[in-house]
Amino acid sequence: MHEKAENKMGIWSLAAYGSLAAPLSIVFTPLILFLPPMYATEVGLSLTTVGLLFLLARFWDAVTDPIVGRLCDRWQFSFGRRKVWILCTAPLLMLMAWLFFQPPAGVSAVYLLCMILLFYPVWTMVMIPYQSWGIELSQNYQQRTRIAGFREIASMIGTTAVLGVPMFLLDAGGATKREVLGLMCGMFLVFFPVAVMLALWKTPDKSGSRVSPRVNLRELLQVLWSNAPFVSIAGAYFIVQFAYGMYLSVIQLFIISALGLGKDFLLLVFIKHIIAILCVGFWVRVSRRLGKHIAYGICLLLTAVALVAFSSIDPGNFVQALVLFVFLGIVTAPILVFPPAIVADTIDYGRWKTGNADTGLYMAILQLINKSALAMAIGVTFPLLDWAGFEEGGSNSALAWTVMHGLVSWVPALILLVAAVVIWRFPLTQRRLGGIQLRLASRERGQTASALNTP
Repeated sequence: MHEKAENKMGIWSLAAYGSLAAPLSIVFTPLILFLPPMYATEVGLSLTTVGLLFLLARFWDAVTDPIVGRLCDRWQFSFGRRKVWILCTAPLLMLMAWLFFQPPAGVSAVYLLCMILLFYPVWTMVMIPYQSWGIELSQNYQQRTRIAGFREIASMIGTTAVLGVPMFLLDAGGATKREVLGLMCGMFLVFFPVAVMLALWKTPDKSGSRVSPRVNLRELLQVLWSNAPFVSIAGAYFIVQFAYGMYLSVIQLFIISALGLGKDFLLLVFIKHIIAILCVGFWVRVSRRLGKHIAYGICLLLTAVALVAFSSIDPGNFVQALVLFVFLGIVTAPILVFPPAIVADTIDYGRWKTGNADTGLYMAILQLINKSALAMAIGVTFPLLDWAGFEEGGSNSALAWTVMHGLVSWVPALILLVAAVVIWRFPLTQRRLGGIQLRLASRERGQTASALNTP
Protein backbone atom coordinates (compact mmCIF):
# COMPACT_ATOMS: atom_id res chain seq x y z
CA MET A 1 0.00 0.00 0.00
CA HIS A 2 1.37 3.41 -0.94
CA GLU A 3 2.04 6.11 1.65
CA LYS A 4 -0.58 8.38 0.11
CA ALA A 5 -3.21 5.67 0.27
CA GLU A 6 -2.35 4.79 3.82
CA ASN A 7 -2.64 8.41 4.90
CA LYS A 8 -6.30 8.24 3.79
CA MET A 9 -6.97 5.98 6.75
CA GLY A 10 -8.07 9.24 8.33
CA ILE A 11 -6.65 11.61 10.85
CA TRP A 12 -9.72 11.17 13.05
CA SER A 13 -9.19 7.43 13.22
CA LEU A 14 -5.56 7.97 14.18
CA ALA A 15 -6.54 10.60 16.73
CA ALA A 16 -9.18 8.29 18.21
CA TYR A 17 -6.66 5.48 18.46
CA GLY A 18 -4.05 7.76 19.99
CA SER A 19 -6.50 9.28 22.47
CA LEU A 20 -6.52 6.10 24.52
CA ALA A 21 -2.86 6.68 25.39
CA ALA A 22 -3.72 9.87 27.28
CA PRO A 23 -5.60 8.29 30.22
CA LEU A 24 -3.20 5.34 30.21
CA SER A 25 -0.33 7.76 30.75
CA ILE A 26 -2.36 9.46 33.48
CA VAL A 27 -2.20 6.23 35.48
CA PHE A 28 1.28 5.10 34.37
CA THR A 29 3.22 8.31 35.11
CA PRO A 30 2.48 8.24 38.86
CA LEU A 31 3.56 4.57 38.99
CA ILE A 32 7.15 5.75 38.66
CA LEU A 33 7.19 9.33 39.95
CA PHE A 34 4.84 9.22 42.95
CA LEU A 35 3.74 5.71 43.91
CA PRO A 36 7.04 4.19 45.12
CA PRO A 37 7.96 7.33 47.11
CA MET A 38 4.47 7.37 48.67
CA TYR A 39 4.71 3.77 49.87
CA ALA A 40 8.23 4.50 51.17
CA THR A 41 7.53 7.82 52.95
CA GLU A 42 3.81 8.09 53.76
CA VAL A 43 2.72 4.46 54.04
CA GLY A 44 5.85 3.77 56.08
CA LEU A 45 7.60 0.94 54.22
CA SER A 46 11.36 1.08 53.88
CA LEU A 47 13.05 2.16 50.65
CA THR A 48 14.62 -1.29 50.37
CA THR A 49 11.28 -3.07 50.82
CA VAL A 50 9.55 -0.96 48.17
CA GLY A 51 12.39 -1.37 45.70
CA LEU A 52 12.65 -5.13 46.14
CA LEU A 53 8.89 -5.71 45.90
CA PHE A 54 8.70 -3.85 42.58
CA LEU A 55 11.66 -5.89 41.39
CA LEU A 56 10.45 -9.32 42.57
CA ALA A 57 7.05 -8.86 40.93
CA ARG A 58 8.73 -8.89 37.51
CA PHE A 59 9.25 -12.63 37.78
CA TRP A 60 5.46 -12.88 37.71
CA ASP A 61 5.35 -10.67 34.63
CA ALA A 62 7.80 -13.00 32.90
CA VAL A 63 5.07 -15.64 33.12
CA THR A 64 1.94 -13.58 32.49
CA ASP A 65 3.05 -11.20 29.72
CA PRO A 66 3.97 -13.80 27.06
CA ILE A 67 0.80 -15.75 27.86
CA VAL A 68 -1.36 -12.65 27.37
CA GLY A 69 0.48 -11.81 24.17
CA ARG A 70 -0.06 -15.31 22.81
CA LEU A 71 -3.74 -15.38 23.74
CA CYS A 72 -4.17 -11.93 22.22
CA ASP A 73 -2.80 -13.28 18.92
CA ARG A 74 -4.80 -16.51 18.97
CA TRP A 75 -8.30 -15.52 20.12
CA GLN A 76 -10.34 -14.29 17.18
CA PHE A 77 -13.66 -12.45 17.50
CA SER A 78 -16.14 -11.13 14.99
CA PHE A 79 -14.87 -7.55 15.27
CA GLY A 80 -11.13 -8.31 15.53
CA ARG A 81 -8.67 -9.64 18.07
CA ARG A 82 -7.60 -6.41 19.82
CA LYS A 83 -10.70 -4.40 20.68
CA VAL A 84 -12.41 -7.05 22.79
CA TRP A 85 -9.46 -7.30 25.18
CA ILE A 86 -9.49 -3.57 25.85
CA LEU A 87 -13.27 -3.48 26.28
CA CYS A 88 -13.37 -6.38 28.73
CA THR A 89 -10.36 -5.46 30.88
CA ALA A 90 -10.95 -1.69 31.11
CA PRO A 91 -13.29 -1.90 34.18
CA LEU A 92 -10.85 -4.18 35.99
CA LEU A 93 -7.95 -1.80 35.33
CA MET A 94 -9.98 1.07 36.78
CA LEU A 95 -10.67 -0.91 39.97
CA MET A 96 -7.06 -1.99 40.40
CA ALA A 97 -5.75 1.55 39.85
CA TRP A 98 -7.88 2.90 42.70
CA LEU A 99 -6.84 0.13 45.11
CA PHE A 100 -3.17 0.60 44.18
CA PHE A 101 -3.13 4.41 44.39
CA GLN A 102 -5.28 4.77 47.52
CA PRO A 103 -4.24 2.04 49.97
CA PRO A 104 -6.07 1.81 53.31
CA ALA A 105 -4.30 3.24 56.33
CA GLY A 106 -1.75 1.00 58.00
CA VAL A 107 -1.23 -1.47 55.15
CA SER A 108 1.83 -3.71 55.15
CA ALA A 109 4.29 -4.86 52.53
CA VAL A 110 1.93 -7.75 51.76
CA TYR A 111 -0.68 -5.29 50.47
CA LEU A 112 1.85 -3.61 48.18
CA LEU A 113 3.01 -6.98 46.85
CA CYS A 114 -0.58 -8.06 46.14
CA MET A 115 -1.32 -4.80 44.33
CA ILE A 116 1.79 -5.16 42.18
CA LEU A 117 0.99 -8.78 41.34
CA LEU A 118 -2.62 -7.92 40.41
CA PHE A 119 -2.26 -4.51 38.76
CA TYR A 120 0.48 -5.23 36.26
CA PRO A 121 -1.13 -8.29 34.59
CA VAL A 122 -4.35 -6.30 34.14
CA TRP A 123 -2.29 -3.43 32.73
CA THR A 124 -0.71 -5.93 30.33
CA MET A 125 -4.14 -7.12 29.13
CA VAL A 126 -4.85 -3.55 28.01
CA MET A 127 -1.45 -2.42 26.75
CA ILE A 128 -0.47 -5.44 24.64
CA PRO A 129 -3.68 -5.40 22.56
CA TYR A 130 -3.51 -1.62 22.34
CA GLN A 131 0.05 -1.48 21.00
CA SER A 132 -0.54 -4.51 18.74
CA TRP A 133 -3.60 -2.76 17.34
CA GLY A 134 -1.51 0.28 16.39
CA ILE A 135 1.16 -1.81 14.68
CA GLU A 136 -1.43 -3.57 12.53
CA LEU A 137 -2.93 -0.31 11.27
CA SER A 138 -0.12 0.06 8.72
CA GLN A 139 2.84 -1.74 7.14
CA ASN A 140 4.51 1.44 5.90
CA TYR A 141 7.87 2.45 7.46
CA GLN A 142 7.03 6.16 7.80
CA GLN A 143 3.34 5.67 8.56
CA ARG A 144 4.23 3.51 11.56
CA THR A 145 6.24 6.39 12.98
CA ARG A 146 3.24 8.65 12.37
CA ILE A 147 0.90 6.28 14.22
CA ALA A 148 3.36 6.01 17.09
CA GLY A 149 3.65 9.79 17.05
CA PHE A 150 -0.13 10.22 17.45
CA ARG A 151 -0.12 7.73 20.31
CA GLU A 152 2.83 9.23 22.15
CA ILE A 153 1.67 12.82 21.70
CA ALA A 154 -1.59 11.78 23.35
CA SER A 155 0.44 10.01 26.04
CA MET A 156 2.44 13.12 26.75
CA ILE A 157 -0.73 15.24 26.78
CA GLY A 158 -2.09 12.89 29.43
CA THR A 159 1.14 13.12 31.42
CA THR A 160 1.12 16.90 31.14
CA ALA A 161 -2.49 17.07 32.31
CA VAL A 162 -1.92 14.75 35.25
CA LEU A 163 1.01 16.88 36.36
CA GLY A 164 -0.65 20.22 35.67
CA VAL A 165 -4.04 19.72 37.31
CA PRO A 166 -2.65 19.18 40.83
CA MET A 167 -0.83 22.50 40.54
CA PHE A 168 -4.18 24.28 40.19
CA LEU A 169 -6.33 22.19 42.51
CA LEU A 170 -3.83 21.35 45.27
CA ASP A 171 -1.10 23.11 47.16
CA ALA A 172 1.76 21.51 45.24
CA GLY A 173 4.20 22.17 48.05
CA GLY A 174 1.91 21.17 50.92
CA ALA A 175 -0.22 18.36 49.48
CA THR A 176 0.65 14.83 50.47
CA LYS A 177 1.63 12.29 47.85
CA ARG A 178 -1.58 10.39 48.66
CA GLU A 179 -3.67 13.48 47.87
CA VAL A 180 -1.83 14.03 44.60
CA LEU A 181 -2.24 10.36 43.64
CA GLY A 182 -5.93 10.44 44.56
CA LEU A 183 -6.52 13.35 42.20
CA MET A 184 -4.50 11.69 39.43
CA CYS A 185 -6.41 8.44 39.81
CA GLY A 186 -9.71 10.33 39.73
CA MET A 187 -8.72 11.88 36.41
CA PHE A 188 -7.95 8.44 35.03
CA LEU A 189 -11.31 7.04 36.17
CA VAL A 190 -13.15 9.88 34.39
CA PHE A 191 -11.30 9.97 31.07
CA PHE A 192 -10.33 6.34 30.52
CA PRO A 193 -13.83 4.94 29.72
CA VAL A 194 -14.50 7.87 27.38
CA ALA A 195 -11.25 7.26 25.47
CA VAL A 196 -11.95 3.51 25.28
CA MET A 197 -15.36 4.09 23.69
CA LEU A 198 -13.95 6.66 21.24
CA ALA A 199 -11.09 4.40 20.12
CA LEU A 200 -13.33 1.35 19.72
CA TRP A 201 -15.84 3.35 17.72
CA LYS A 202 -13.61 5.28 15.32
CA THR A 203 -10.53 3.09 14.74
CA PRO A 204 -10.69 -0.10 12.64
CA ASP A 205 -9.23 -3.37 13.91
CA LYS A 206 -7.14 -4.84 11.07
CA SER A 207 -5.85 -7.83 13.00
CA GLY A 208 -8.27 -10.40 11.60
CA SER A 209 -6.28 -11.12 8.44
CA ARG A 210 -3.16 -12.38 10.27
CA VAL A 211 -3.68 -15.34 12.56
CA SER A 212 -0.57 -17.20 13.68
CA PRO A 213 -0.31 -20.95 13.24
CA ARG A 214 -0.73 -23.04 16.38
CA VAL A 215 2.72 -23.55 17.80
CA ASN A 216 3.73 -23.70 21.44
CA LEU A 217 5.08 -20.78 23.43
CA ARG A 218 8.60 -22.19 23.59
CA GLU A 219 8.79 -22.34 19.80
CA LEU A 220 7.52 -18.79 19.56
CA LEU A 221 10.14 -17.51 21.98
CA GLN A 222 12.76 -19.27 19.86
CA VAL A 223 11.37 -17.46 16.84
CA LEU A 224 11.75 -14.14 18.66
CA TRP A 225 15.33 -14.97 19.59
CA SER A 226 16.14 -15.81 15.96
CA ASN A 227 14.90 -12.36 14.90
CA ALA A 228 18.23 -10.51 15.11
CA PRO A 229 16.82 -6.99 14.55
CA PHE A 230 14.25 -7.54 17.31
CA VAL A 231 16.88 -8.87 19.72
CA SER A 232 18.97 -5.78 18.97
CA ILE A 233 16.21 -3.23 19.59
CA ALA A 234 14.87 -5.18 22.60
CA GLY A 235 18.30 -5.18 24.24
CA ALA A 236 18.76 -1.48 23.61
CA TYR A 237 15.24 -0.75 24.83
CA PHE A 238 15.91 -2.55 28.12
CA ILE A 239 19.11 -0.56 28.66
CA VAL A 240 17.35 2.73 27.90
CA GLN A 241 14.37 2.04 30.13
CA PHE A 242 16.60 0.91 32.98
CA ALA A 243 18.74 4.04 32.77
CA TYR A 244 15.81 6.41 32.35
CA GLY A 245 13.94 4.54 35.10
CA MET A 246 16.81 5.22 37.51
CA TYR A 247 16.49 8.92 36.82
CA LEU A 248 12.67 8.88 37.07
CA SER A 249 12.58 6.91 40.32
CA VAL A 250 14.78 9.39 42.22
CA ILE A 251 14.21 12.71 40.47
CA GLN A 252 11.45 13.80 42.86
CA LEU A 253 13.60 13.01 45.90
CA PHE A 254 16.51 14.83 44.23
CA ILE A 255 14.51 17.97 43.45
CA ILE A 256 13.09 18.09 46.98
CA SER A 257 16.15 17.21 49.03
CA ALA A 258 19.17 18.21 46.92
CA LEU A 259 17.84 21.30 45.16
CA GLY A 260 15.23 22.46 47.66
CA LEU A 261 12.71 23.01 44.85
CA GLY A 262 9.98 20.67 46.03
CA LYS A 263 7.23 23.25 45.45
CA ASP A 264 8.38 23.61 41.84
CA PHE A 265 8.67 19.90 41.01
CA LEU A 266 5.28 19.52 39.31
CA LEU A 267 5.84 22.77 37.39
CA LEU A 268 9.23 21.65 36.11
CA VAL A 269 7.96 18.26 34.94
CA PHE A 270 4.85 19.90 33.48
CA ILE A 271 6.98 22.28 31.38
CA LYS A 272 9.21 19.42 30.29
CA HIS A 273 6.23 17.51 28.88
CA ILE A 274 4.81 20.58 27.15
CA ILE A 275 8.14 20.98 25.35
CA ALA A 276 8.21 17.26 24.52
CA ILE A 277 4.75 17.45 22.92
CA LEU A 278 5.86 20.35 20.75
CA CYS A 279 9.01 18.50 19.66
CA VAL A 280 7.53 15.14 18.60
CA GLY A 281 6.75 16.39 15.08
CA PHE A 282 10.31 17.69 14.70
CA TRP A 283 11.82 14.32 15.63
CA VAL A 284 9.45 12.47 13.31
CA ARG A 285 10.72 14.65 10.46
CA VAL A 286 14.32 13.98 11.52
CA SER A 287 13.62 10.24 11.42
CA ARG A 288 12.31 10.55 7.87
CA ARG A 289 15.61 12.02 6.78
CA LEU A 290 18.04 9.97 8.89
CA GLY A 291 16.08 6.85 9.80
CA LYS A 292 14.33 5.99 13.05
CA HIS A 293 17.27 4.31 14.74
CA ILE A 294 19.71 7.14 13.95
CA ALA A 295 17.30 9.76 15.30
CA TYR A 296 16.73 7.59 18.37
CA GLY A 297 20.47 7.26 18.97
CA ILE A 298 20.99 11.02 18.71
CA CYS A 299 18.31 11.58 21.34
CA LEU A 300 19.94 9.09 23.69
CA LEU A 301 23.29 10.86 23.40
CA LEU A 302 21.69 14.25 24.11
CA THR A 303 19.72 12.83 27.03
CA ALA A 304 22.94 11.50 28.54
CA VAL A 305 24.42 15.00 28.31
CA ALA A 306 21.34 16.44 30.03
CA LEU A 307 21.49 13.95 32.89
CA VAL A 308 25.16 14.74 33.54
CA ALA A 309 24.18 18.39 33.87
CA PHE A 310 21.97 17.58 36.88
CA SER A 311 25.10 17.22 39.02
CA SER A 312 26.05 20.86 38.35
CA ILE A 313 22.77 22.61 39.29
CA ASP A 314 23.13 24.95 42.25
CA PRO A 315 20.73 24.21 45.14
CA GLY A 316 17.71 26.50 45.04
CA ASN A 317 18.45 27.77 41.51
CA PHE A 318 15.11 27.45 39.72
CA VAL A 319 16.36 29.01 36.46
CA GLN A 320 19.12 26.43 36.03
CA ALA A 321 16.66 23.62 36.76
CA LEU A 322 14.14 25.10 34.31
CA VAL A 323 16.67 25.32 31.47
CA LEU A 324 17.70 21.71 32.03
CA PHE A 325 14.11 20.44 32.11
CA VAL A 326 13.34 22.33 28.88
CA PHE A 327 16.33 20.66 27.22
CA LEU A 328 15.20 17.28 28.54
CA GLY A 329 11.77 17.90 27.03
CA ILE A 330 13.35 18.49 23.63
CA VAL A 331 15.56 15.40 23.60
CA THR A 332 13.48 12.78 25.44
CA ALA A 333 10.31 12.88 23.29
CA PRO A 334 11.55 10.10 20.94
CA ILE A 335 12.29 7.72 23.84
CA LEU A 336 8.59 6.81 23.73
CA VAL A 337 7.89 7.30 20.02
CA PHE A 338 10.58 5.32 18.24
CA PRO A 339 10.87 1.90 19.98
CA PRO A 340 7.33 0.65 19.13
CA ALA A 341 7.69 1.91 15.56
CA ILE A 342 11.05 0.15 15.19
CA VAL A 343 9.68 -3.06 16.71
CA ALA A 344 6.86 -2.95 14.15
CA ASP A 345 9.49 -3.19 11.41
CA THR A 346 11.17 -6.16 13.11
CA ILE A 347 7.81 -7.97 13.13
CA ASP A 348 7.79 -7.79 9.33
CA TYR A 349 11.31 -9.19 9.34
CA GLY A 350 10.18 -12.05 11.56
CA ARG A 351 7.15 -12.72 9.35
CA TRP A 352 9.45 -12.89 6.32
CA LYS A 353 11.76 -15.36 8.09
CA THR A 354 9.10 -17.61 9.68
CA GLY A 355 5.71 -16.83 8.18
CA ASN A 356 4.26 -16.01 11.63
CA ALA A 357 2.55 -12.72 12.51
CA ASP A 358 2.84 -12.82 16.30
CA THR A 359 2.26 -9.11 16.93
CA GLY A 360 0.79 -9.62 20.39
CA LEU A 361 3.72 -11.72 21.53
CA TYR A 362 6.21 -9.12 20.31
CA MET A 363 4.31 -6.44 22.21
CA ALA A 364 4.18 -8.69 25.27
CA ILE A 365 7.96 -8.99 25.24
CA LEU A 366 8.27 -5.21 24.78
CA GLN A 367 5.92 -4.60 27.72
CA LEU A 368 7.82 -7.12 29.84
CA ILE A 369 11.09 -5.39 29.02
CA ASN A 370 9.64 -1.99 29.87
CA LYS A 371 8.16 -3.07 33.20
CA SER A 372 11.19 -5.16 34.14
CA ALA A 373 13.64 -2.38 33.38
CA LEU A 374 11.66 0.20 35.33
CA ALA A 375 11.18 -2.18 38.25
CA MET A 376 14.87 -3.09 38.26
CA ALA A 377 15.68 0.61 38.31
CA ILE A 378 13.56 1.05 41.43
CA GLY A 379 14.96 -2.19 42.85
CA VAL A 380 18.50 -0.83 42.50
CA THR A 381 18.08 2.85 43.35
CA PHE A 382 15.91 2.59 46.47
CA PRO A 383 18.04 -0.04 48.29
CA LEU A 384 21.19 1.93 47.41
CA LEU A 385 19.70 5.11 48.85
CA ASP A 386 18.62 3.16 51.92
CA TRP A 387 22.12 1.68 52.28
CA ALA A 388 23.64 5.17 52.04
CA GLY A 389 21.31 6.41 54.77
CA PHE A 390 19.43 8.88 52.57
CA GLU A 391 16.37 10.57 54.10
CA GLU A 392 13.97 12.86 52.24
CA GLY A 393 14.36 16.37 53.62
CA GLY A 394 16.76 15.14 56.30
CA SER A 395 20.39 15.84 57.13
CA ASN A 396 22.25 13.48 54.82
CA SER A 397 25.87 12.40 54.83
CA ALA A 398 28.38 12.98 52.05
CA LEU A 399 27.95 9.33 51.03
CA ALA A 400 24.18 9.75 50.73
CA TRP A 401 24.56 12.81 48.51
CA THR A 402 27.17 11.08 46.35
CA VAL A 403 24.88 8.10 45.81
CA MET A 404 21.93 10.37 45.03
CA HIS A 405 23.87 12.41 42.47
CA GLY A 406 25.22 9.24 40.87
CA LEU A 407 21.76 7.68 40.54
CA VAL A 408 20.11 10.75 39.04
CA SER A 409 23.00 11.81 36.82
CA TRP A 410 26.24 9.97 36.05
CA VAL A 411 25.19 6.33 36.19
CA PRO A 412 22.11 6.59 33.92
CA ALA A 413 24.05 8.85 31.54
CA LEU A 414 26.78 6.24 31.09
CA ILE A 415 24.21 3.50 30.55
CA LEU A 416 22.45 5.60 27.89
CA LEU A 417 25.75 5.95 26.03
CA VAL A 418 25.94 2.15 25.81
CA ALA A 419 22.38 2.03 24.46
CA ALA A 420 23.17 4.69 21.86
CA VAL A 421 26.04 2.56 20.49
CA VAL A 422 23.73 -0.47 20.20
CA ILE A 423 21.00 1.57 18.50
CA TRP A 424 23.45 3.16 16.08
CA ARG A 425 24.31 -0.31 14.72
CA PHE A 426 20.68 -1.39 14.25
CA PRO A 427 20.58 -3.37 10.98
CA LEU A 428 17.01 -2.87 9.69
CA THR A 429 17.00 0.35 7.67
CA GLN A 430 14.09 1.73 5.65
CA ARG A 431 15.64 0.50 2.40
CA ARG A 432 16.16 -3.03 3.70
CA LEU A 433 12.64 -3.15 5.16
CA GLY A 434 11.21 -2.06 1.81
CA GLY A 435 12.89 -5.02 0.11
CA ILE A 436 11.59 -7.42 2.76
CA GLN A 437 8.04 -6.13 2.40
CA LEU A 438 8.20 -6.53 -1.37
CA ARG A 439 9.26 -10.15 -0.96
CA LEU A 440 6.50 -10.67 1.63
CA ALA A 441 3.89 -9.27 -0.75
CA SER A 442 5.19 -11.47 -3.57
CA ARG A 443 5.11 -14.56 -1.40
CA GLU A 444 1.58 -13.85 -0.18
CA ARG A 445 0.36 -13.31 -3.76
CA GLY A 446 1.90 -16.64 -4.70
CA GLN A 447 0.22 -18.38 -1.77
CA THR A 448 -3.14 -16.84 -2.70
CA ALA A 449 -2.79 -17.92 -6.34
CA SER A 450 -1.81 -21.44 -5.26
CA ALA A 451 -4.82 -21.68 -2.98
CA LEU A 452 -7.15 -20.52 -5.76
CA ASN A 453 -5.73 -23.07 -8.22
CA THR A 454 -5.97 -25.98 -5.78
CA PRO A 455 -8.97 -28.16 -6.72
